[in-house]
Amino acid sequence: MSTVPDEPPERVGAGGMTGPDGQPGLDHVFDAAGPAVDALLRAECAPDESGRTAGLRRVLVPRAWSETHRGPDPWYLQAECLYQGTPRGTLRIAVKCRQLARGSAQRAHRSTGFIEVEQLRTGDSAYVTGGALTPREITGDLDFGALAGKPHTAHLEFPGEESTKPLTDRGEDRLVRECWPVDVTMHLSITAVDTGLWRLRFILENTTMDVSPTLPRTTVLYHSLVAVYAAIGVGHGRFLSVRRPPDRARDAAGQCRQHATRPVLADGSDASRIVLCGPENLDDDPIPS
Repeated sequence: MSTVPDEPPERVGAGGMTGPDGQPGLDHVFDAAGPAVDALLRAECAPDESGRTAGLRRVLVPRAWSETHRGPDPWYLQAECLYQGTPRGTLRIAVKCRQLARGSAQRAHRSTGFIEVEQLRTGDSAYVTGGALTPREITGDLDFGALAGKPHTAHLEFPGEESTKPLTDRGEDRLVRECWPVDVTMHLSITAVDTGLWRLRFILENTTMDVSPTLPRTTVLYHSLVAVYAAIGVGHGRFLSVRRPPDRARDAAGQCRQHATRPVLADGSDASRIVLCGPENLDDDPIPS
Protein backbone atom coordinates (compact mmCIF):
# COMPACT_ATOMS: atom_id res chain seq x y z
CA MET A 1 0.00 0.00 0.00
CA SER A 2 1.06 3.62 -0.36
CA THR A 3 1.07 6.33 2.25
CA VAL A 4 0.95 10.10 2.17
CA PRO A 5 2.30 12.63 4.71
CA ASP A 6 0.05 13.23 7.70
CA GLU A 7 -2.55 15.91 7.17
CA PRO A 8 -4.43 17.69 9.97
CA PRO A 9 -6.55 15.01 11.68
CA GLU A 10 -10.30 14.80 11.22
CA ARG A 11 -11.58 15.52 14.73
CA VAL A 12 -14.91 14.41 16.14
CA GLY A 13 -16.15 15.78 19.44
CA ALA A 14 -17.70 13.20 21.73
CA GLY A 15 -21.29 14.36 22.18
CA GLY A 16 -22.27 15.41 25.68
CA MET A 17 -18.71 15.23 26.99
CA THR A 18 -18.30 18.64 28.58
CA GLY A 19 -16.84 18.83 32.05
CA PRO A 20 -16.20 21.64 34.55
CA ASP A 21 -14.02 24.53 33.46
CA GLY A 22 -10.73 25.48 35.05
CA GLN A 23 -9.38 21.95 35.49
CA PRO A 24 -5.96 22.45 37.16
CA GLY A 25 -3.07 20.98 35.21
CA LEU A 26 -5.06 18.81 32.82
CA ASP A 27 -4.11 20.80 29.72
CA HIS A 28 -0.46 20.51 30.72
CA VAL A 29 -0.79 16.75 31.25
CA PHE A 30 -2.23 16.23 27.76
CA ASP A 31 0.22 18.62 26.14
CA ALA A 32 3.02 16.46 27.49
CA ALA A 33 1.47 13.15 26.43
CA GLY A 34 0.28 14.19 22.96
CA PRO A 35 3.66 14.08 21.20
CA ALA A 36 4.34 10.63 22.65
CA VAL A 37 1.09 9.26 21.25
CA ASP A 38 1.78 10.86 17.87
CA ALA A 39 5.27 9.33 17.79
CA LEU A 40 3.89 5.86 18.58
CA LEU A 41 1.30 6.22 15.82
CA ARG A 42 3.86 7.39 13.27
CA ALA A 43 6.13 4.46 14.10
CA GLU A 44 3.30 1.94 13.80
CA CYS A 45 1.99 3.37 10.54
CA ALA A 46 5.33 3.95 8.80
CA PRO A 47 5.62 1.68 5.74
CA ASP A 48 8.35 -0.93 5.60
CA GLU A 49 10.32 -1.80 2.46
CA SER A 50 7.34 -3.68 1.05
CA GLY A 51 5.05 -0.68 1.57
CA ARG A 52 3.08 -2.32 4.40
CA THR A 53 2.54 -0.92 7.88
CA ALA A 54 2.31 -2.64 11.26
CA GLY A 55 -0.87 -0.66 11.89
CA LEU A 56 -2.82 -2.68 9.32
CA ARG A 57 -2.31 -5.76 11.49
CA ARG A 58 -4.13 -3.98 14.33
CA VAL A 59 -7.49 -2.76 13.10
CA LEU A 60 -10.97 -2.33 14.56
CA VAL A 61 -13.35 -3.84 12.00
CA PRO A 62 -17.18 -3.74 11.80
CA ARG A 63 -18.89 -6.08 14.25
CA ALA A 64 -20.74 -8.27 11.75
CA TRP A 65 -17.56 -8.95 9.79
CA SER A 66 -15.52 -9.72 12.93
CA GLU A 67 -18.11 -12.09 14.40
CA THR A 68 -18.52 -13.93 11.08
CA HIS A 69 -14.82 -14.51 10.47
CA ARG A 70 -13.79 -15.04 14.11
CA GLY A 71 -10.21 -14.15 13.27
CA PRO A 72 -7.70 -11.86 14.93
CA ASP A 73 -9.49 -8.62 13.94
CA PRO A 74 -11.66 -7.35 16.84
CA TRP A 75 -14.73 -5.15 16.55
CA TYR A 76 -14.22 -3.59 19.99
CA LEU A 77 -11.46 -2.64 22.40
CA GLN A 78 -11.83 -2.79 26.18
CA ALA A 79 -9.40 -1.41 28.73
CA GLU A 80 -9.85 -1.46 32.51
CA CYS A 81 -7.49 0.50 34.72
CA LEU A 82 -7.27 1.51 38.38
CA TYR A 83 -7.76 5.02 39.73
CA GLN A 84 -6.90 6.05 43.28
CA GLY A 85 -8.60 9.10 44.76
CA THR A 86 -12.01 10.74 44.69
CA PRO A 87 -13.57 11.08 41.22
CA ARG A 88 -14.03 14.83 40.72
CA GLY A 89 -13.31 17.52 38.21
CA THR A 90 -12.82 16.65 34.57
CA LEU A 91 -11.93 13.39 32.90
CA ARG A 92 -10.49 13.98 29.45
CA ILE A 93 -10.16 11.45 26.66
CA ALA A 94 -8.41 11.64 23.30
CA VAL A 95 -8.59 8.77 20.81
CA LYS A 96 -6.10 8.91 17.94
CA CYS A 97 -5.97 6.47 15.05
CA ARG A 98 -5.78 6.24 11.28
CA GLN A 99 -8.40 5.48 8.65
CA LEU A 100 -7.62 3.95 5.29
CA ALA A 101 -8.63 6.10 2.33
CA ARG A 102 -8.25 5.20 -1.33
CA GLY A 103 -6.27 7.44 -3.62
CA SER A 104 -6.81 7.15 -7.38
CA ALA A 105 -4.12 8.65 -9.62
CA GLN A 106 -5.88 9.69 -12.83
CA ARG A 107 -4.72 11.01 -16.19
CA ALA A 108 -6.88 12.94 -18.63
CA HIS A 109 -8.05 10.89 -21.61
CA ARG A 110 -9.44 12.41 -24.80
CA SER A 111 -12.45 10.12 -25.13
CA THR A 112 -13.19 8.86 -21.61
CA GLY A 113 -12.41 11.91 -19.49
CA PHE A 114 -9.98 10.44 -16.97
CA ILE A 115 -8.44 7.00 -16.59
CA GLU A 116 -6.84 5.51 -13.49
CA VAL A 117 -3.13 4.80 -13.69
CA GLU A 118 -0.74 3.11 -11.31
CA GLN A 119 1.46 6.16 -10.77
CA LEU A 120 1.79 9.81 -11.73
CA ARG A 121 4.82 12.06 -11.34
CA THR A 122 4.77 15.84 -11.14
CA GLY A 123 8.13 17.44 -10.51
CA ASP A 124 9.72 15.69 -7.52
CA SER A 125 6.44 14.19 -6.28
CA ALA A 126 4.97 10.79 -7.08
CA TYR A 127 1.30 9.89 -6.67
CA VAL A 128 0.19 6.27 -6.73
CA THR A 129 -3.15 4.48 -6.80
CA GLY A 130 -3.82 2.61 -3.56
CA GLY A 131 -4.50 3.03 0.15
CA ALA A 132 -3.40 6.03 2.19
CA LEU A 133 -3.65 6.37 5.96
CA THR A 134 -5.53 9.48 7.12
CA PRO A 135 -5.35 10.83 10.73
CA ARG A 136 -8.52 10.63 12.81
CA GLU A 137 -9.11 11.92 16.33
CA ILE A 138 -11.89 11.88 18.96
CA THR A 139 -11.66 14.30 21.88
CA GLY A 140 -13.92 15.13 24.78
CA ASP A 141 -14.25 16.12 28.43
CA LEU A 142 -16.81 14.90 30.94
CA ASP A 143 -17.65 15.38 34.60
CA PHE A 144 -15.63 12.69 36.37
CA GLY A 145 -17.81 12.76 39.49
CA ALA A 146 -21.03 12.28 37.51
CA LEU A 147 -19.48 9.26 35.81
CA ALA A 148 -19.50 7.42 39.14
CA GLY A 149 -23.29 7.43 39.18
CA LYS A 150 -24.04 7.04 35.48
CA PRO A 151 -21.95 5.38 32.75
CA HIS A 152 -21.44 7.52 29.67
CA THR A 153 -22.03 6.43 26.07
CA ALA A 154 -21.22 8.51 22.99
CA HIS A 155 -22.17 7.65 19.40
CA LEU A 156 -19.80 9.21 16.86
CA GLU A 157 -19.20 9.17 13.12
CA PHE A 158 -16.27 9.84 10.85
CA PRO A 159 -18.15 10.93 7.71
CA GLY A 160 -17.37 9.69 4.25
CA GLU A 161 -15.79 12.16 1.88
CA GLU A 162 -14.36 12.52 -1.60
CA SER A 163 -11.89 15.12 -2.79
CA THR A 164 -10.13 15.90 -6.06
CA LYS A 165 -6.68 17.46 -6.24
CA PRO A 166 -5.42 18.76 -9.61
CA LEU A 167 -1.77 17.84 -10.05
CA THR A 168 -1.02 20.13 -13.01
CA ASP A 169 -1.98 23.70 -13.85
CA ARG A 170 -3.98 22.59 -16.90
CA GLY A 171 -5.71 19.76 -15.05
CA GLU A 172 -4.39 16.88 -17.17
CA ASP A 173 -3.54 14.85 -14.05
CA ARG A 174 -5.41 14.60 -10.79
CA LEU A 175 -5.62 12.61 -7.53
CA VAL A 176 -9.11 11.54 -6.42
CA ARG A 177 -9.32 10.50 -2.78
CA GLU A 178 -12.28 8.67 -1.23
CA CYS A 179 -12.95 7.78 2.40
CA TRP A 180 -15.93 5.74 3.61
CA PRO A 181 -17.91 6.57 6.80
CA VAL A 182 -17.08 4.74 10.03
CA ASP A 183 -19.46 4.74 13.02
CA VAL A 184 -17.96 4.48 16.50
CA THR A 185 -19.53 3.97 19.94
CA MET A 186 -17.58 4.79 23.09
CA HIS A 187 -18.43 3.74 26.65
CA LEU A 188 -16.88 5.03 29.89
CA SER A 189 -17.75 3.95 33.43
CA ILE A 190 -16.17 3.67 36.88
CA THR A 191 -16.88 1.23 39.72
CA ALA A 192 -15.69 1.38 43.33
CA VAL A 193 -13.57 -1.67 44.22
CA ASP A 194 -12.16 -0.53 47.60
CA THR A 195 -11.94 2.55 49.77
CA GLY A 196 -10.55 5.27 47.53
CA LEU A 197 -9.90 2.77 44.71
CA TRP A 198 -11.91 2.66 41.47
CA ARG A 199 -11.92 0.60 38.29
CA LEU A 200 -12.32 2.70 35.14
CA ARG A 201 -13.62 0.90 32.04
CA PHE A 202 -13.16 2.24 28.52
CA ILE A 203 -14.76 0.51 25.51
CA LEU A 204 -14.52 1.58 21.88
CA GLU A 205 -16.66 -0.21 19.27
CA ASN A 206 -16.79 -0.15 15.49
CA THR A 207 -20.56 -0.02 15.00
CA THR A 208 -20.50 0.60 11.25
CA MET A 209 -23.52 -1.04 9.61
CA ASP A 210 -24.17 -2.28 6.07
CA VAL A 211 -20.75 -3.88 5.64
CA SER A 212 -21.25 -7.35 4.21
CA PRO A 213 -19.52 -10.19 6.10
CA THR A 214 -18.64 -11.70 2.70
CA LEU A 215 -16.32 -8.82 1.76
CA PRO A 216 -12.59 -9.56 1.66
CA ARG A 217 -10.44 -8.07 4.41
CA THR A 218 -8.72 -5.77 1.92
CA THR A 219 -12.09 -4.06 1.34
CA VAL A 220 -13.20 -4.15 5.00
CA LEU A 221 -10.07 -2.19 5.95
CA TYR A 222 -11.68 0.87 4.37
CA HIS A 223 -14.53 0.61 6.93
CA SER A 224 -12.20 0.17 9.90
CA LEU A 225 -10.01 2.12 12.29
CA VAL A 226 -6.28 1.47 12.18
CA ALA A 227 -3.80 1.50 15.09
CA VAL A 228 -6.11 2.91 17.78
CA TYR A 229 -4.59 4.71 20.77
CA ALA A 230 -6.61 6.26 23.61
CA ALA A 231 -5.27 8.64 26.27
CA ILE A 232 -7.39 9.15 29.41
CA GLY A 233 -6.42 11.87 31.86
CA VAL A 234 -7.60 13.21 35.20
CA GLY A 235 -6.76 16.41 37.07
CA HIS A 236 -6.96 14.88 40.55
CA GLY A 237 -5.86 11.59 42.06
CA ARG A 238 -3.69 9.14 40.15
CA PHE A 239 -3.76 5.99 38.08
CA LEU A 240 -2.10 2.80 39.29
CA SER A 241 -0.19 0.36 37.13
CA VAL A 242 -2.24 -2.71 36.24
CA ARG A 243 0.89 -4.62 35.21
CA ARG A 244 2.86 -3.79 38.37
CA PRO A 245 0.25 -2.75 40.96
CA PRO A 246 1.07 -1.86 44.58
CA ASP A 247 0.32 -4.64 47.06
CA ARG A 248 -3.04 -3.24 48.21
CA ALA A 249 -4.28 -3.07 44.62
CA ARG A 250 -2.94 -6.42 43.42
CA ASP A 251 -6.27 -8.28 43.68
CA ALA A 252 -8.16 -5.42 41.99
CA ALA A 253 -5.62 -5.33 39.16
CA GLY A 254 -6.04 -9.07 38.66
CA GLN A 255 -9.77 -8.54 38.12
CA CYS A 256 -9.29 -5.92 35.38
CA ARG A 257 -10.27 -7.27 31.98
CA GLN A 258 -8.62 -6.18 28.75
CA HIS A 259 -9.60 -6.96 25.17
CA ALA A 260 -7.36 -6.17 22.19
CA THR A 261 -5.61 -3.33 24.03
CA ARG A 262 -3.63 -2.67 27.20
CA PRO A 263 -3.73 0.36 29.54
CA VAL A 264 -0.33 1.58 30.76
CA LEU A 265 0.87 4.60 32.71
CA ALA A 266 1.86 7.21 30.16
CA ASP A 267 4.85 8.45 32.15
CA GLY A 268 5.57 5.38 34.27
CA SER A 269 5.51 7.38 37.52
CA ASP A 270 3.80 6.57 40.81
CA ALA A 271 1.61 9.66 40.42
CA SER A 272 0.52 9.30 36.81
CA ARG A 273 -2.59 11.25 35.87
CA ILE A 274 -2.84 9.78 32.40
CA VAL A 275 -3.15 6.24 31.04
CA LEU A 276 -2.48 5.23 27.48
CA CYS A 277 -4.38 2.38 25.84
CA GLY A 278 -2.57 0.94 22.85
CA PRO A 279 -1.02 -2.31 21.60
CA GLU A 280 -0.99 -5.21 24.03
CA ASN A 281 2.80 -5.23 24.12
CA LEU A 282 3.02 -1.69 25.55
CA ASP A 283 4.69 -1.29 28.92
CA ASP A 284 4.45 1.56 31.41
CA ASP A 285 6.33 4.69 30.28
CA PRO A 286 5.99 3.94 26.53
CA ILE A 287 7.40 7.27 25.32
CA PRO A 288 9.71 6.49 22.37
CA SER A 289 13.35 7.41 22.78
